[in-house]
Amino acid sequence: MADQSVQWTTHPIQAFDEIATQWQQLNQKTANSLLLDPRFVKPLIKYFGESEMLIALARHHETLVAASILTKVGFGQWQTFQPSQAPLGMWLCTPDYFHNRSLYQSLTRSLPGTVLTISITQQDPKLLARPVDDKHFSTLDYITTARLDIPEDFEAYWQSRSKNVRTSVGKAKRRLEKEGKKITFDVGKALNNIHDDVKKYGQLESDGWKNNTGTAVHIDNDQGKYYTEMLSAFAPEQCQIWRYYFDSELVATDLCINDDETIFILKTTYAEPWQRYSPAFSLHVDGIEHCSKIGLKSIEFYGPSMQWHKKLTDDERVMYHLTYYTSSFVKTLKERLKT
Repeated sequence: MADQSVQWTTHPIQAFDEIATQWQQLNQKTANSLLLDPRFVKPLIKYFGESEMLIALARHHETLVAASILTKVGFGQWQTFQPSQAPLGMWLCTPDYFHNRSLYQSLTRSLPGTVLTISITQQDPKLLARPVDDKHFSTLDYITTARLDIPEDFEAYWQSRSKNVRTSVGKAKRRLEKEGKKITFDVGKALNNIHDDVKKYGQLESDGWKNNTGTAVHIDNDQGKYYTEMLSAFAPEQCQIWRYYFDSELVATDLCINDDETIFILKTTYAEPWQRYSPAFSLHVDGIEHCSKIGLKSIEFYGPSMQWHKKLTDDERVMYHLTYYTSSFVKTLKERLKT
């Protein structure tokens, strides 16, 4: 169990390359997630990080038991690095240490200046069980997210879904066939095609409502550069770009990465002029069948659960934030200020 012999060291964010091997070794021992793999994290730092961020490493004797990338967000307030492109907060920890006050006390002593709170954002209870609130810890619901156990028998799975859902998909495909449209689902993963695939993704998204909010991916903005570099790092074996065509026109696409068992759908977009045919939903139906054929075990959506997720899966869970308060008085005061 964790004790006072846990010692943290902090390092400038510019040292991530030097620390990446240790980070990945701890990732493999704990979360074992591609979303915390250095190939995913390093481009996040490059395009969305700040130079003042710190890498923190905790050791019990010589064994690395926790690691994080932390940023200061206000007087006495620290939190894990959390760009919107990252489904998980930048935190790795062996389960025995996660809810042990001494781990956080030691981290508090290692960070510069006054420390009042340390927030661990966007945690998945499948990877780290949600702690019970007490006088120094509080948790907060983040989002409900969906996953799907990929069926070995796709046809049996599809027949188990709502009749209305199956009928709607079938009608859309029949209407397109009557219009003479050929429907094609395919998967791209070749390294030399990543740039073009992200460019096409960005063109679809930029033609939609996200362009008006300034949040659309574009091949030349930081998001486009991030996804190009990150997906290239995983290509070809651990990268999939799902593409859905009506004739030769791209109407929906997903950016995904996968390990031997799980595929993570990171981004989805579609051509809004074809919205009446629900191309993104049909893309995911065909994507599930594709995953079934190649032997993947699960799909993680890692976004707010939407109505279309519920049409595909009944498996949902609540992700959470954890905040450690150095003083129970600070926790009580903050709670009173909220009321």
